[in-house]
Amino acid sequence: MRKTALFCIAIMLVIASVAAFAEPVTLEYKFKVGDVDKYKMAMAMSMEMPGLPAKGGAPAMNFSMTMSYIQKVLAVNPDGTAKVQVTYGDMKFSGLPGDAKAKADTEAKTKAMAGQVMTAIMTKRGQMLSVQGMDKVMAAAGMPSMDFSKFLNSASNQALLPEGPVDVGQSWKQEVPMPFGSGRMSVTSTLDSTDQQLWGLQAAKVSQAFDGSFDIAEVLKAMMGGLKAGTKGAPDLSSMSGTVNLNGKMDFLFAPAIGKLLNGGGSMQMKLTMNLPPEAVKQGAPASVDMNMNMQINITRYK
Repeated sequence: MRKTALFCIAIMLVIASVAAFAEPVTLEYKFKVGDVDKYKMAMAMSMEMPGLPAKGGAPAMNFSMTMSYIQKVLAVNPDGTAKVQVTYGDMKFSGLPGDAKAKADTEAKTKAMAGQVMTAIMTKRGQMLSVQGMDKVMAAAGMPSMDFSKFLNSASNQALLPEGPVDVGQSWKQEVPMPFGSGRMSVTSTLDSTDQQLWGLQAAKVSQAFDGSFDIAEVLKAMMGGLKAGTKGAPDLSSMSGTVNLNGKMDFLFAPAIGKLLNGGGSMQMKLTMNLPPEAVKQGAPASVDMNMNMQINITRYK
């Protein structure tokens, strides 16, 4: 009888511990005025154009990039959203293609991004709204003033969180608009576990699988609109078309107690098919060009 009673108690304790572990968890960013979080992003990229010959064409390229950025909470709104300021640090490349002059030009442009600032309204779910200042960031890098703001909501650089409490194993789906007014990205997130440990914090592991596409013609239209009228040497891109398809998977560690993203890592694959202008085809260019890009991405919050 005594052994039976002890066995029953043990079973009840196991059930109780499982029930406690299975309690739904609330995942949301927590904002406090003055909070400062610094992150470092590292990307390793490989690019190839399989349809072109190795000689005189575009051989496979491999290069990497690191960038730091600081996020500061300027204000917290009654609805729980926050006004955040993002300040970009140095962007560094290694393995850049091109000659010494081209590499120096790229490095000079990216260095100009350091210290550039943008502001946005950030929701508890991690979405960036009302982005301001991105045009100046792009201009500092010597790029056309295109609207890249929506790409800040992509699943590759920000954990997108659920609206309410979720259980381990539960998934949620979100549709994210892509830049340039064309295409969307579908993001399916899953709470894999809540018992991860990092820097003395209990963290939830969230995996995000995403896929999307957009129309190259819309990108080219935005590029042409971003270039100043009458820019000398600006190519005529109006007759080019094609599609970009991308997919990937990211794993994030998020600390519910402090409402902060701790780190993330994963990969993204992008396939581009571009139809060249008839004039170029007449001069011997292929009717279309394919490009494949693979990216390994890691994001870490400084402790």
